[in-house]
Amino acid sequence: MSSSLQVEKSCFALSDDETHQSLLSELNESQRKAICACLSSLHCSKSTVDLISGPPGSGKTKTLGTLLFALLKMNCRTLVSAPTNIAIKEVAYLKVGAEIEEIYLDYHVKKLSQCFKPLNGWKHCFVSMIDLLENCVSHYHMFIENEMRKEQDHFEHDNSNGSKHHKPSCSGVRVHKSFLEFVEERFLSIASPLKDSVSLLCMHLPRSCILEQNSENMASLIWNLESFRELLLMISPDQEGLPRSW
Repeated sequence: MSSSLQVEKSCFALSDDETHQSLLSELNESQRKAICACLSSLHCSKSTVDLISGPPGSGKTKTLGTLLFALLKMNCRTLVSAPTNIAIKEVAYLKVGAEIEEIYLDYHVKKLSQCFKPLNGWKHCFVSMIDLLENCVSHYHMFIENEMRKEQDHFEHDNSNGSKHHKPSCSGVRVHKSFLEFVEERFLSIASPLKDSVSLLCMHLPRSCILEQNSENMASLIWNLESFRELLLMISPDQEGLPRSW
């Protein structure tokens, strides 16, 4: 069997995908040959350029879409450019269907921009999480002091207006949220945007921009955050001495 026939046979037996078969059934012999000629270039050691030409309405877009679909099934990374978005949409629709938003660079840039916001971007959340885990006891004491100060201010304000209220309790730990409740609330408020940011980085950054070790570290971070959340849920709320043992 000649190499061209081998390529042609492999071109159209890539999968049993219904979309693939539907696209192939709509091609004529000339279009099939054009696709196979392009795919045969993959086996060539030299750089080549293949030109598909034809008059308007001859099926160039359909041919290109089917070619891209074949390359997708062969796990070949492909870059497509066109002078207008309309042309890209037509080609992409044949390749990936109706959901084509992800083919635009602006879409990925918009998603990635969420990871670098000053108040809930990955860096801010990462630093905040480290600070919480290392200094949660001191943060809790500051929280209790602030809550008691608010109660005292409220008490003094009411007294100045002639209202009668009991003096606020000095035992802040009893009247306010527990240490565990405080940590759970703060942890969840930081962990959620942190996981979202890391997931967006993994999803929308090109693989070539992330070292394999960094990719593994990000996956490990998401797993550790979820494991720590489950650990917090397992701790008894009335466990005494928790701040001292933290």
